[in-house]
Amino acid sequence: MICHLELSRIGVNDVTRMPTIPNDSRLVRQRAAVQALLTTLVKPAGAQCNTQNPHILACCGVLTTSRSYLPAPMLSPLSAGYGEEISSLAETLNRVVPGSIDARPFECLASGVALLEQVAGEFGSK
Repeated sequence: MICHLELSRIGVNDVTRMPTIPNDSRLVRQRAAVQALLTTLVKPAGAQCNTQNPHILACCGVLTTSRSYLPAPMLSPLSAGYGEEISSLAETLNRVVPGSIDARPFECLASGVALLEQVAGEFGSK
C-alpha cells in the first residue's frame, strides 16, 4: 500500500495558499486524517467485507514526513531496496533544507501504527 497525505493543504485555499479555517480546526482535521489512516491499517473495511475481508499478512515500510516545501520521498515497495533509497533521498533533501525530512522505517503493523500515532500527536489533542 502506498499512501500520501498532504496534511499541510488541509483547510488551505489552493490558489492563495492561505488558511481558510482557524488553525485549531486545521489541527483537528489533520489529526483526524492521520487517525483515519491508522484505523484503516488496523481494521481494513470496504465493500463486501463479509465475504472478501482483506487479510493483512505483513506490514512493513517507511513512513516519511516533511516539515518544509520539499515533498516527503515516496517509492514503490515493489522495488527492491526501496527503503534504503528513501533513506538516501531523505538525507539528500535534508542537505537542501536541514531537518526537513524524516524517514522512519517499520517492520510490523504495530510499529507502523505507533509511528502514525506519533505523527497524529504532533497535531495536538484537540
